[in-house]
Amino acid sequence: LKMYTLAYRDLGIFQENVVNRMLEDVVKAAKPIEAAVIGDFMPRGGVHTKVMASYTRPRGRRKRSAL
Repeated sequence: LKMYTLAYRDLGIFQENVVNRMLEDVVKAAKPIEAAVIGDFMPRGGVHTKVMASYTRPRGRRKRSAL
């Protein structure tokens, strides 16, 4: 996990994009019912940014069984 998060360190993309990519990777790997990723960024210059992205699996239609 540490190496995964450090891979985003020098990409030069917006913080929102980092959080969205991480959420996509979590959803692809784990196939959760619900997931949330929170990015709490404190870059140089003292500008604090907190970004949250969440995912909820769409509900599928249940097949009716014939009686």
